[in-house]
Amino acid sequence: EFNLLLESCQFYKEKGLPARYQQSFRQLENHFNQNKLLSIDHSYKNFQIEYEKLDWLSISNDHKTDINILNTVIALQQFTDLNLLDLLIKYAFQLKFVMLETPEFIQNKIETLLNQTTNKNNSLYQTYLEIFKIFYSAQVGHLEFEKCLNLIQHNEKIFDYETLYTLHVSLRNLCTILINQGNRELSHTLFDLQKQSIASGFHFYKGKISPSSFVSVVINALNVKEVEWTRAFIEEHKDRIIGETEERSYMNFCWANYLFANGQYTEAIDFIPQNMREISYILIARRLEIKAFYEIDLYLADVKATAFRTYVLRLPSRNFHAETVEYNFNFARFTLQLLLIPNGHTERARRLAERVAENRFVSDREWLYEQIRIKGGLSTADMNAVVQQTPIKETKLESVKEA
Repeated sequence: EFNLLLESCQFYKEKGLPARYQQSFRQLENHFNQNKLLSIDHSYKNFQIEYEKLDWLSISNDHKTDINILNTVIALQQFTDLNLLDLLIKYAFQLKFVMLETPEFIQNKIETLLNQTTNKNNSLYQTYLEIFKIFYSAQVGHLEFEKCLNLIQHNEKIFDYETLYTLHVSLRNLCTILINQGNRELSHTLFDLQKQSIASGFHFYKGKISPSSFVSVVINALNVKEVEWTRAFIEEHKDRIIGETEERSYMNFCWANYLFANGQYTEAIDFIPQNMREISYILIARRLEIKAFYEIDLYLADVKATAFRTYVLRLPSRNFHAETVEYNFNFARFTLQLLLIPNGHTERARRLAERVAENRFVSDREWLYEQIRIKGGLSTADMNAVVQQTPIKETKLESVKEA
């Protein structure tokens, strides 16, 4: 409707019908002012209105005013700043997984934003800027996550759906990063966030769900032992996945994870897709395969883990971030060490648990803890005590090959 009203203004302007133009322009402004919810799109429409006003005043320029140039420049700057931050938030998240060479002019812009104080008069810009700073920082902790969560919740009533959808994606991504770094307690927080997003619709885009959101919900729900909830989620939303393949790779991938969590290890292997496009899913699938073979065939688990370790060591040549390499390499390394521990050897199991706990970058950490506990005959309380009493050791990510 906004675009139609704008086109009407432009039509009457071109035809030289000032009365009709003024009437259409008032309708355009009224339509815009009815929507008070903030978004990047709202900022863009504001710029379009200011530019249209400038264009109209330019026709009969009496050289007594600035013909709305300054307002147009301000509106353009506001829209540009928001759009830039939105893109840089996505870029900062991408840098967590892929080694990218940032052009100097972009790096200079990033440095300027990192040193910039927030604009208290623009809550949308303030929220985007704070989230960008959090995502771009090398170390993110509980305080940063809580700050991000509070910012979004505080502004939920003044942001539009598209903006809230984007911000909730950022929030869940941030929570996932923290969980992967060993913050186990946040798994339940993420599950609660996911359930809230599903109920409120912020997990869906125009009634569909992205593959990454679908997979993330399934894997985290299984991590917090919500196995039957996961089954119901898969069944209810399996036909809403954006870009699902003919082989139903995403659904099968999630179903394989469900079957594994349900103790159906052989069936899980049969459902693991062999031709997924995304490297992150390929890595998860290979780890799932190793875990399943550990449960049914220790020899094949050894073979698969050794091959996986070799595969991971080749990832840096494909520009994958050091953290991604370390997460997966450590999983393979600790799994191979786990296979060498004799049943009932408590001391060796305890030492391996300490090595896992002190390392910030380990995939499938909870599964490793449980298998170490079983191998060493440790109680759940003993294992939790080992994990809680072991401080995380800061290590250089470049040391993967040495390890």
